[in-house]
Amino acid sequence: MAFFDGHKTEEVTLENSALYEGELGASVIALECMQFETELFEEAVRADVAEYSMIQEGTDTKVFVEGKLAEVKQKVIKFLETLLAKIKAAFKGFVDKFMSVVIRDNKALYTKFKDQVAKKDLSGLKVQYGKLTATMPTKNPNIRDYIKEDNKDKTVEELKLQIFEDLTTLKIEKSSDMRSKYAAFLVGEVTEKTYPEIAKTVEGDLAGADWAKANKDLATIVETNTKAAIAEVKKESTEENSALVSKVCTAYAAVMSALAWACIDASKKQVSLARKAFQKAVAYKPVKEGEEFNEDLFLVECDLVEVEPEA
Repeated sequence: MAFFDGHKTEEVTLENSALYEGELGASVIALECMQFETELFEEAVRADVAEYSMIQEGTDTKVFVEGKLAEVKQKVIKFLETLLAKIKAAFKGFVDKFMSVVIRDNKALYTKFKDQVAKKDLSGLKVQYGKLTATMPTKNPNIRDYIKEDNKDKTVEELKLQIFEDLTTLKIEKSSDMRSKYAAFLVGEVTEKTYPEIAKTVEGDLAGADWAKANKDLATIVETNTKAAIAEVKKESTEENSALVSKVCTAYAAVMSALAWACIDASKKQVSLARKAFQKAVAYKPVKEGEEFNEDLFLVECDLVEVEPEA
């Protein structure tokens, strides 16, 4: 079950990992990414001022520049390694705290009412449904592709948008939309369907088989990309400068964080769609000739379709 003392990856032990396991964790990680971005920006400004002063004094700046780059890279690597541990904690906490409880509850709901639903003519019942996929339509860009002179004048915001689009092929106007945009993409278009069309899918989603596997696959994709970024930053390159490394890596960290939480959001959305659809199937009564369908009463009856899971 959930762990609270610390979480160890190959690179770092994350203390107080419980902080990142709940919904609050998304906001905490996003805030930490912003704080790190600010910290590196301030450091870059101080470095530029120091380098300018050295140039004015006629001092060779080569050693200073190389030393500053090494310092920034170490900070970035440490931050990305810690971020990876936090992302793993988020996914682990989601499995322990949400999936296990929800799947148990939904199975109990399905078991109690499945025979009742099977006897009904549900051809007239329409529900809203989508389908969670574990596909990240990506050309799998290497973080090294962005640490180039062509990007030296780009802002962190511009780099976030570029990296997000390259990873997902989705276009957004501002980076604050990354999480919601990707979550919506993963679930796909939610459309109206007759219940018999999606009955088997609903059954599978209540049991957690499909969306739980999709969530696991998505977690692997995000973690693999973050690991690859860490490995690339550790490599030596003659094209690097500290300011560019700072901007690219903070942008990449923000994107990975948003994608991780979007995966969790999409899983929650999928299981919510399944439960609501099944509740409607339980409550549904075909409208007899001459009667009017009472939508409000129907929705109330749907909400009353509950069952206490076994302990």
